[in-house]
Amino acid sequence: VIVPHPAPGVWSIVLDNASTLFETNPALTSGERAEYAITARLFGASLHPIAARGATVSVDIQNGETAIREPVLNVSSGTLRSHRGTFLPTGLPNQIDIAVPGDATTLALHLRGDTATTRSLELYLYDCTSGECFLYDFGFPAAPSQTLVVRKPKAGRWVAAVNAAPFPLAKGQFVLDEIITTGATRRSTAVPNPHEPGDRWTETVAVGTAPPPVKGAQRILFFELVDLASEHAEAERPWGNRGGNPALLNRPAALGTAIYRFE
Repeated sequence: VIVPHPAPGVWSIVLDNASTLFETNPALTSGERAEYAITARLFGASLHPIAARGATVSVDIQNGETAIREPVLNVSSGTLRSHRGTFLPTGLPNQIDIAVPGDATTLALHLRGDTATTRSLELYLYDCTSGECFLYDFGFPAAPSQTLVVRKPKAGRWVAAVNAAPFPLAKGQFVLDEIITTGATRRSTAVPNPHEPGDRWTETVAVGTAPPPVKGAQRILFFELVDLASEHAEAERPWGNRGGNPALLNRPAALGTAIYRFE
């Protein structure tokens, strides 16, 4: 299981030695003594795009505290809009409309405080494409920054709701970066060699054709570093074998992201 953008704090893993009576498929049951092992790894990487040279952009990468077996750098073209706001004195959330086009491949939101006094925020994302709004995902618990990613979002209206937390009447300002990518996702041509904790390396990718200008938005390249080995392992050995379990969302899980802004 890969959990993208894990909230800071304590996490727990619960193992249930359940009765075989609850399993409808006898082939999946066992009354024998079982042994198990759990390995937890905290992924992370820093990405820093360098100014474009001709038709390419170089990205400096520094790995975090866990080895990456097959690192691959994905790049997508898109737009960036930055929404700035002030927390409402009523304690109600600020609502920000987001228009997603029909060819969108990724909707990424990054929320942060805009003043020294804004220490924690919450972010809720609603899918309103059907005409009614339904909660799709949320950034919780309260933290100095929040990140949400939607892969292949439905076209139409989405709404992001931002509020101060844990005290909704707290004063302060915020910035919500809205990233929408379109078209096919490309990969760097570098061979995915393993990288140990703390490794540094540089990858170069073709810029391609810049997306057309959009009023009120910046044209960007959106970089995401992923570990193909972990993605394949998660697909081959899913987290549950019971029917009806929901598929994990927001695949792939990026180990680090960066934005390159076109001039």
